[in-house]
Amino acid sequence: MATRRIEYEWHNQPQSAFGVTFRSKEERKWATWLEMLRRCGEIRQWQYEPRQFVFRERYRKRGVYTPDFRIVKPDASVEWHEVKTALRQKDVYKFRQMSLDYPGERLVLVISRPPGRSVKRALLEQRARKYLADVIYSAAIFRRVGIR
Repeated sequence: MATRRIEYEWHNQPQSAFGVTFRSKEERKWATWLEMLRRCGEIRQWQYEPRQFVFRERYRKRGVYTPDFRIVKPDASVEWHEVKTALRQKDVYKFRQMSLDYPGERLVLVISRPPGRSVKRALLEQRARKYLADVIYSAAIFRRVGIR
């Protein structure tokens, strides 16, 4: 019996900017926006994937989570930004674990656009909001400032 090989084409292609190789185009665009904010003095600095958070073992499962960006605000407070084009259930699980194991950390979801008419996407976002400090819709920002 011959075995079939399935190959997947990934939509996220590595993108380079600011001396960093990002995992996706959306992350590169968000870094461009953060660099604009840094130059205007709205934030002190940003870093790409500087830290991994190790979760405690729950349900015989232990996880590691690496948020996409670490943002330092002018008042020296820190936020973690997670950039997504679409939200999945496993992302909500990571946000929940992060809020349980690291309650002092502010996690912000940066997602392309609001869920619209999709009930599934709306429910996922509603569940995720319980564990997040904020949700930012990036498509409108990119359109307004001309980031492509």
